[in-house]
Amino acid sequence: MNGYMIIPEWPELKGVLSLHSRISNNLNQYAKKANETGKLYEEDIAEIKKMHNQQTEFLKKALEAVLGFSETDS
Repeated sequence: MNGYMIIPEWPELKGVLSLHSRISNNLNQYAKKANETGKLYEEDIAEIKKMHNQQTEFLKKALEAVLGFSETDS
């Protein structure tokens, strides 16, 4: 391949991926607990909602960074 390869660093995207991994792990733990006990507690639901909101905010920031990068590129 001739030319340059640009690999941008997007800390927002790394944050999203890290948070997604933690959320997936936590959801698996909640599912296991619910299957074992037959119950899901209000604290668990509140924590899941909190993680979802965090992930949504990280995704918004990552998209804004990507869109801002592509606008300055053109």
